[in-house]
Amino acid sequence: MKYVKALIGIFLLICVDQYSKYLVVQKLEMYEYHPILGNIFGLFYLENKGMAWGMFQNRQVIFLILTVIILVVLAYCYVKLSNDTKFFPISVCIQFLAAGAIGNMIDRIFHGDVLFQGSVVDFLYIKIIDFPVFNIADMFVTGSVSVLVLLLLFRYKENDFTGVFYQKKVVTPEIEADDISKEADDTSKESENTMETDYEETEPRKITIDEIFNDENEEDDE
Repeated sequence: MKYVKALIGIFLLICVDQYSKYLVVQKLEMYEYHPILGNIFGLFYLENKGMAWGMFQNRQVIFLILTVIILVVLAYCYVKLSNDTKFFPISVCIQFLAAGAIGNMIDRIFHGDVLFQGSVVDFLYIKIIDFPVFNIADMFVTGSVSVLVLLLLFRYKENDFTGVFYQKKVVTPEIEADDISKEADDTSKESENTMETDYEETEPRKITIDEIFNDENEEDDE
């Protein structure tokens, strides 16, 4: 059930990202600014062939390989993560991070004339500081990583993760064969000594012939 909920959550987040990009492509003209908060924030549609914030252009194949590696690491961490409720924030961050990575990966694979040579659709623009244009998937990635770092720095301690991502090995002392034989010999000797002592205590006393005659003479005198 844990994995089903995670997959549903990731799927819904990807749908939000892809639907927002679909609306932008259908409704907006490229390279036109559409203000939402005047000259502070608005929509500015462009296509990015690089990473988040427009870095490292025209290297889609490398980004796809890196994305697959990141997703494998995230899946491993999620599987190994404890079901304890105190780790729920980390599991949520993993889901948002995975959804953001997959959302942009879909663009790089399908949003272009050539498969695996597509562009990422960016449209959110903070104009007042001329911040690089980004999208919802970028927000998922950046936000989840930021929250995850804060959680690891201020909420969790190193001891909280003891036994979470790995299992401790139980060390059992090895008993040598000589020690076992010595213990068996000591036990048998103790039992033999106990039996001999009991036999000596319960053995009846022997009566001699002189004692018998003495007893008869005493009776005759009486």
